[in-house]
Amino acid sequence: PPDAQPQTHGDVSCSLPSREEALRTLRASLPGHAGLVATTGKTGRELFALGDDTRNLYVVGSMGCASAVGLGIALNSERPIAVIDGDGAALMKLGNLSTVGHYRPKTLIHVLINNGIHDSTGGQPTNSGTVNFAAVAAACGYTNVYTCYGSEALRRAIEAALREDGPHFIHVPVRPGTIKDLPRPDVTPAEVGQRFSRHLQCIEVEGVAWAIGKRGPASQRP
Repeated sequence: PPDAQPQTHGDVSCSLPSREEALRTLRASLPGHAGLVATTGKTGRELFALGDDTRNLYVVGSMGCASAVGLGIALNSERPIAVIDGDGAALMKLGNLSTVGHYRPKTLIHVLINNGIHDSTGGQPTNSGTVNFAAVAAACGYTNVYTCYGSEALRRAIEAALREDGPHFIHVPVRPGTIKDLPRPDVTPAEVGQRFSRHLQCIEVEGVAWAIGKRGPASQRP
């Protein structure tokens, strides 16, 4: 496919948001039936701290694998699937972008939150300063590619991605730092996976979640 033309939203000179602010914008902008696949480390921990949810899948201890996991989900679901990646994790498995571009899942929204460091392991710098992530994603075949400066720019890019077929790539530069006294998820990876699977199998009819293939509201299932 022809390369997408990367777009820039927001003011390049603006004060960069924190990762927490970017995550808050993502949570508010994505519909309730979407799935959120968060990379390992402080990204997933901050998503948990902002409000644990059955639509969240925390890819614990699997650095670089969130985009591959999200690809598999998006190829088997009609729901919007947002992968929340980090610059260090994306660089670790950069080949995943070419696989996404090859399979072109229409519902995938790949959000790369770039703080320039390995925040979870001590703040060592990544190589992201010499990598044009938007150009890489475009060359790999993503349908729409955005670089967003500021929370409002991110919100607009998510809205555009929800209106159009993907895969979409959204690069979000943020400033380093994390939530004080950041907790770890108090649900096991197995529990997170099971409830996320149930979330994907549910549909909403007049505000009530029903399980596909089951009789009765999802809230009444054992």
